[in-house]
Amino acid sequence: MPAHAHHAIQIVIALDGRVAISGRDDGWRESRGIVVRPDAEHSFDCNGALGVMVFVDPESGEGAWLSASLRQDITGVADTRLDAIVPALR
Repeated sequence: MPAHAHHAIQIVIALDGRVAISGRDDGWRESRGIVVRPDAEHSFDCNGALGVMVFVDPESGEGAWLSASLRQDITGVADTRLDAIVPALR
């Protein structure tokens, strides 16, 4: 997908496989889970993976709480964190 941005926090969790993402100033990287800060320019490729994509309003209580923990435009989610939730999302 071409570079774009959302005024939302984007969360993507692959239920199988890995997704790929590229930020404005870096190359492509793959992960099972990613979180993108609001208004961060990025490109996304699902790589054929089945997944869940959630958008969180950064001005909501949950969005403000989540934004406070994001140190980079794109944050990878550790596989160990995903192992606990992927079965429930299936």
